[in-house]
Amino acid sequence: MTARERLLSYALVATPNEVTIAKCEELIDAYRDEVRAEAAADIHRAELPSFPAGERVELVTQMMRAIDARIAEHGAEASYGVAEGLGFEVAAAPIADDFFRAGRTYRRRRWHFQCLAVAPNPFNREVRAIGFLFRPGEPATATAMDPEHWTHDGWTDAAEAGDR
Repeated sequence: MTARERLLSYALVATPNEVTIAKCEELIDAYRDEVRAEAAADIHRAELPSFPAGERVELVTQMMRAIDARIAEHGAEASYGVAEGLGFEVAAAPIADDFFRAGRTYRRRRWHFQCLAVAPNPFNREVRAIGFLFRPGEPATATAMDPEHWTHDGWTDAAEAGDR
């Protein structure tokens, strides 16, 4: 039985007096704690990124921070050699003209992808579009798109389609 159910079942049959009021306050506190714990767990789950097996999470985190800093400093069209200062060098990889562009939002049926940066993977130089994947009105998830996503998934520029 949940804290809410315990509160309701007690309150519906109890005779109002100081003892029942104290018990209701105790049950309300338990209910509040239960709701806060559920909300905290939901927030924690939403904040947990997922990474492919074998991916070095600390390097992904460093790269995302470097991309954020580069965009904040130079804007969405900043050069994408963001691996500087991370202990390795990455030469700029060419980006196809028909690939995601930083600062644009793309649409595929109900899904939207807000592209924040385009950068090469520092380990294999494969170009990735990094941004947020979402459906309108729902939470967004940080993700990376590769050329296969562009070629086979049918993404179109949302601005060109008249979306906002």
